[in-house]
Amino acid sequence: MRLIGGYDPLGPTEPDRTLPATPTTESIDAAAASPSWTPSPSLNVGRSHLNAVLLPDGSMVGVGGGRGFGPGIGAYAVYDDGRARQVELYDPADGSWRLGPAEVEDRAYHSTAVLLPDGRVMSAGDDSHPYQANGARSLTDTAEIYSPPYLFRGERPSIADAPETIAWGDTFGVRSPSPGVSRAVLMAPSATTHGNDMNQRHVELEVAGREPGQGLDVVAPPQPGVAPPGYYMLFLLDDEGVPSVARWIRLTGDAPDQPRLGDDVLAPRVKVTTTLRLARLRSKGKIVADAGVNESARVRLSFASREGDTGWVTLDPAGAGFQRVLARLPKAARPALRAGSRLKLRVRARDDSGNKSGWSRALRVEP
Repeated sequence: MRLIGGYDPLGPTEPDRTLPATPTTESIDAAAASPSWTPSPSLNVGRSHLNAVLLPDGSMVGVGGGRGFGPGIGAYAVYDDGRARQVELYDPADGSWRLGPAEVEDRAYHSTAVLLPDGRVMSAGDDSHPYQANGARSLTDTAEIYSPPYLFRGERPSIADAPETIAWGDTFGVRSPSPGVSRAVLMAPSATTHGNDMNQRHVELEVAGREPGQGLDVVAPPQPGVAPPGYYMLFLLDDEGVPSVARWIRLTGDAPDQPRLGDDVLAPRVKVTTTLRLARLRSKGKIVADAGVNESARVRLSFASREGDTGWVTLDPAGAGFQRVLARLPKAARPALRAGSRLKLRVRARDDSGNKSGWSRALRVEP
């Protein structure tokens, strides 16, 4: 689909007149024998220079836009009543558009909107709005975060483990403990400029198998024409269309064959039990975790924007049961710790054959 918006080419051309934005949209079926653009349901508000963002569930959100080309301010013209601040939501089931919540600011020419890995949308920019008190153009840019409706339909599924690289046509497992997981999609990262994002791509992955409580086996895109090489956000979605937080995954022709859910019986196993006590963390900055794996483990600790990483810690393959691993907390993070602080502990394991497994949990610091 393309959103025509823009200016009415048959409208007035005098410099003292406004060229109004149009609400029209068009769509095309690239798989048709003779593809052609055809009219689609119109937007509720005529918008020029809006940003349309594809969403993981197959819907779309139109963000911002102006009223066309206005005298004195050209492409930065916006509606006096702020009507284009309301987002427009596209329902793929019937192709209809409906109005959603409003942004705080007008965002027209030179604005941007991008999909974030957590499924939300960041809207930012516009060189002029809001104007300064003296009427001059804005000297600062701001950003707003939009949460689509799917984030209010229940608890989000999670991805416990996924490959870092995949090759076209490979069937691979995506581990998830979440019930109801039924879909997987790849979303290309945004590359937006001037109300246009030529890099947007939503690729629904074929589900080859579903193991409740374990995850999905899915099939990578068949060839580069469907999904060009590069990085994608991998989302899992449940039966209600609620997406997980994405995992970054890279499509490349030299990726190794990735295991299905039932293929990795020899992969490392990880189990972590730990108690975080404030006094110990402040004095030594260490987290003690019990990890049982075949060969080696990597422990990474995240606190706010800082991370501590032990690197790969080799465990004794002949050792019985679970063995002890230490993750050292960065000194810069320790002073900010207090009772109730939350940390994220992630353990990744691998064996000599390259099999991998993982474990992660959000942990709370006790007094």
